[in-house]
Amino acid sequence: MAKKKQDIDGLKSNSFWNTPLLVKVLKEENYEEKRTFRFRPISALSLFLSFFLLTILGTALIIFYTSVRVLIPGYPDSEFRRTILENSMALDSLEQELAMRDEYIQLVKNLIKGETDYEITDTIYVENSYENIDFSISPDDSLLRLSVERDDFYSLNRSGDRGVKTDLRLIHFFPPVKGIITNSFDISRNHFGTDIVTSPQEIVLSTLTGTVVSADWSMDFGYTIQIQHENNLMSVYKHNSELFKNSGERVKAGEAIATVGNSGLLSTGPHLHFEIWYKGVPLNAEEYISF
Repeated sequence: MAKKKQDIDGLKSNSFWNTPLLVKVLKEENYEEKRTFRFRPISALSLFLSFFLLTILGTALIIFYTSVRVLIPGYPDSEFRRTILENSMALDSLEQELAMRDEYIQLVKNLIKGETDYEITDTIYVENSYENIDFSISPDDSLLRLSVERDDFYSLNRSGDRGVKTDLRLIHFFPPVKGIITNSFDISRNHFGTDIVTSPQEIVLSTLTGTVVSADWSMDFGYTIQIQHENNLMSVYKHNSELFKNSGERVKAGEAIATVGNSGLLSTGPHLHFEIWYKGVPLNAEEYISF
């Protein structure tokens, strides 16, 4: 047993990896010894493995913490990451817009159904019954009509003589903006206004003196402002980037009310969509205004 152990120890001591080696460097001309290296194979292997691991670690650190990583095929560069971030922000904004649209549509549905909450029903049934409507004129209504007619008869501003200009061409309309007309009025295409392209952030002016009846944002037309004028005229300004007036405010002709923008899903670029309505009928603004 002792002999067997000695043989094993002898094999270990005489193995290649633990055997000391001597390497000499000689000159070719006269075999003069220039340098001598003494080492064990196991030490050389350990040194090589350590150098290899340090090289891999250093390369990884350089790739991860320097701009060299953009040279690696498939690794996203700064422009690509910026595009991903912008797309993520756009997607988040789109989700908010869709949520606002869904809430608006649901509100309209509730108003149509006469409901005050947001509960959705599966079926909508409206019973149209007009047989029981009473069209008779009550005594109070007759007295009110008589009183109004009497007051109007002696009024200096009687209907038909109120100084209202029946010819709209005699009214001076301020051009809301100056620019190039890209899409004219065409009632056959349900395009009830005039599209004027101008420089972005151009100031939009009120075409006439009047009162702001609506200054709001919608999914299709973006920031929109509507102004009620005298003579049953109304002007509408759509796709603005910013509104300067609120509902109920009084504005003068030529006063700044908004800035040209590109808001709304139906907008194809920075421009103003301008409409004029007379007694509920859309008019061709190009017949009255020189843009």
